[in-house]
Amino acid sequence: MTETIAAVVVTFNRLTLLKECIEGLRNQTHKLDSIIVINNGSTDGTDKWLNDQFDLQVIHQENLGGAGGFARGMKEAYNAGFEWIWVMDDDVEPVYEALEKITNFFKISQCINLTKKKTNGDFTFYNVFFNYFTGFINLNSIENLDRIQKKQFHYSNICCFEGMCVNRNLLSLTGLPNSDFFINGDDTTYGVIANEFTNNIFISEPLLIKDFNKRDSFGPKIGCTNENDAYYFFRNQFLIKDELKNKIGRDISNFKKEYLFRVIKAIFICGIYGKWRYIYSIFRGINDGFRRKFGKKTF
Repeated sequence: MTETIAAVVVTFNRLTLLKECIEGLRNQTHKLDSIIVINNGSTDGTDKWLNDQFDLQVIHQENLGGAGGFARGMKEAYNAGFEWIWVMDDDVEPVYEALEKITNFFKISQCINLTKKKTNGDFTFYNVFFNYFTGFINLNSIENLDRIQKKQFHYSNICCFEGMCVNRNLLSLTGLPNSDFFINGDDTTYGVIANEFTNNIFISEPLLIKDFNKRDSFGPKIGCTNENDAYYFFRNQFLIKDELKNKIGRDISNFKKEYLFRVIKAIFICGIYGKWRYIYSIFRGINDGFRRKFGKKTF
């Protein structure tokens, strides 16, 4: 008996990219049973275009960030009874054989993740692990990238909502992702929780095309994409710590020391480059995280 599969796409103000993503899903060699699109309050005409797509299940909501969008979409797919839920942002496009190849791993893992090829030619391989001692992600020092690329798949204890395919049985154990993240850290945390019940895997063959839009060249120097992301990154570390403690009993014992080190390092780098708005965002994130003020930021 063929297992039912629904795709969940979360979108916000990227209509051109959304169209490419939907086109990729429609043309899968292994046909989907449903495509669910969560429109996070887009203002660029996305709502009008979606309303004319009669093969899509469309849900319009206020902007709850990627975290709120994925939580809503996964809930809808779960309640509809689908056995597998394939999630992604609007700025990735699956190759036509992606889902067909994902199904080959259904008996290996209940949390299957994908490697991405960026439109600038780079690849994104997740040779990383969440460090339970520090509460941050480390590069995998056991297996280098060359060895990973030679394998069909490799293990990790995180996941990525850009292409994750999750089984409903696993979702019943983990619960939905926490929408309080808004952005940044929600999929990492969900992956760590999921890994308590299955062995998370990443397929080594790139099955997603990721739009490459280099808007901020500084952010990656401190592990963020931009100054807005810096706020959520440093704030949400507190939420990651709380989630893992409350849901799976993982106590991150060296969190304070590691967090302080990363804050000092980030501020030092920002100071060198004169990125004062970044420093402001970091301190706001620290303040709100310490006060457990989560969700969409308010200024």
